[in-house]
Amino acid sequence: MPKTKIQNITQIIQIATIYPASALPPQMHQAYPIPLINGSEILLAFLYSPLIVSEPGSLQLCPPSYIAYIDATSGKFKQLIAAKPSDFGLDHAINLPLGTYISRPQRQDEKYINAEAHLFQAYDLLLPEYIASNKTVEQSVKVEALDFLARLEELGESPLLPYYESLGKHFFTWLRTISV
Repeated sequence: MPKTKIQNITQIIQIATIYPASALPPQMHQAYPIPLINGSEILLAFLYSPLIVSEPGSLQLCPPSYIAYIDATSGKFKQLIAAKPSDFGLDHAINLPLGTYISRPQRQDEKYINAEAHLFQAYDLLLPEYIASNKTVEQSVKVEALDFLARLEELGESPLLPYYESLGKHFFTWLRTISV
């Protein structure tokens, strides 16, 4: 079965930065993409969370208040919807910070940039396998799935990880299944 062609993840992230993010209030943090399969649509969801600049070098992230959907095959912006914690099955106060995340300047050092580049390469490698619903994959893909999970935990916004898991349950279950 031929693999579905998807847009490069960095291009899709740029689209999410330009289109939905420009319609949002200031002081919003855009999370990493979450792959979703919705019938025949292959989407990447982006969470947008209000942020509060706290002590130098850290941000306080509140629960996501918006979700944007980008078509992974065409790269077209599909929809921006309001969200609240209960939409994810979570019980957090809407405007209270969940926890801290590092600021943009801290995400500009070479180690972080290299790790993020590797995470983006992993998206590009894993998404076609996920879309094809492959349960049996080559060893290199298994290793990449494990590495992806570790890098997302390292680089991702720890306060938002329950939201990633809730929205992307199918994707994260698939990653854990193929990586054993």
